Formats: sequence, structure tokens, C-alpha cells
Amino acid sequence: MATNNKLKAYVRYDGTGRVIAGSLILQRSKPKVGNWKEIPANECCNPTTTTTTTAAPECFCYEVDNQTAGLLDFTYTDCGSEVPTSTSIGADTITYVCSSTAVTGDDGLIITGGTVSCNNAEDCV
Repeated sequence: MATNNKLKAYVRYDGTGRVIAGSLILQRSKPKVGNWKEIPANECCNPTTTTTTTAAPECFCYEVDNQTAGLLDFTYTDCGSEVPTSTSIGADTITYVCSSTAVTGDDGLIITGGTVSCNNAEDCV
């Protein structure tokens, strides 16, 4: 199919500024009667660029508190590496993690936080 670059696309507008349906025409010059405006004629001839960006996951500080007498396990997603991490916490110990997912753990752990943004665990202390 040949392309005729001499033709321009025009649409007609009504008195309220809306495009009149079915008014698209292709011709060399703008019509003399009516409110006509030129529009881009062909998407193949008016290239567009699309850029996609992936946002980094939002990370939050969590305090993990083991007030029991034994070793307990908890899981979180490390914000720096985005690797799911399972680890243990000793008795009567408090630790801080920066996680992009909610921290979960054994019964007996007191897990608080999830409201303060962070980039790494050092931001949480």
C-alpha cells in the first residue's frame, strides 16, 4: 500500500468544541467551510517512544523481639537483595530488619513496625 505524504488529515469541530463523529477527511488543504483542525495523519509516520521503568520495592523497618527463653525463627525479604531470608533470633534479643514484605515468625515473637521507610537495616536503628 502506497503512502501519499501530500495529504493531510482534518477533523471538524462543532460549536461546543467537540469532534464531529465521522468528519475525518484526507486532503491537501484545510476545508474553507466549518471549523476544521489538522491532526496527525498516520501513526507510522509520527513515531512515538514508550519508556517503561520498574520502581524499586518500598521497604519498611521492622523490630523483631524474642522475649522467650528459646531460639525462634522469622522470615523477611531483604530490601537490598530482594532475597527471601529465614533466620533465627536468640532468647531475650531484639533485632531490626529492613524488608519489602511483612515480617512473619514463630509464636512468641513480637514483630512491630512496617511504617518507617528504609533502604537497609542500619536505617532502622
